[in-house]
Amino acid sequence: MDLARLRSAAITTGRVQGLKMTRTGETWSYEFFEDGDGDGLRSDDIAAGRDRRTGGLVRLADHFEGVDFGLLEVSVPEVPPGTGRLAPGSDPVRFGRSEIVSFTPHGTSSSGSFYVSDRRRVLFAVVLYGGTGRIRTLRYDRELGGWRR
Repeated sequence: MDLARLRSAAITTGRVQGLKMTRTGETWSYEFFEDGDGDGLRSDDIAAGRDRRTGGLVRLADHFEGVDFGLLEVSVPEVPPGTGRLAPGSDPVRFGRSEIVSFTPHGTSSSGSFYVSDRRRVLFAVVLYGGTGRIRTLRYDRELGGWRR
């Protein structure tokens, strides 16, 4: 898994590692970056070349037919600890205002969630717990109307 590899790389290199998400129409992709100036991964530093690209463009749809970052065609509850609901078409990348996910040399990370689905039946959430850098994957159970491990 790319997230676990990034966390490990941050710890072993002593530099912040991460990925930047990009949306083009309905398709998402991401690229890998390393902090080059000691202030974490930042969009302006990526644009200026201070935070260097360490890996190519990845599209889930290229690896898993019919799967991409996205939600179902029905409203679903946010993954806990969230308490709201996610409407169809909502942003499936939830890391605050940024589309950047980063891991520090101390093992911590950005906090947030990715939602991955076939947009019809299957929905997964990948949750990062910032204080520990822990990564958890949950599956939405339509019959229960909730999330399961």
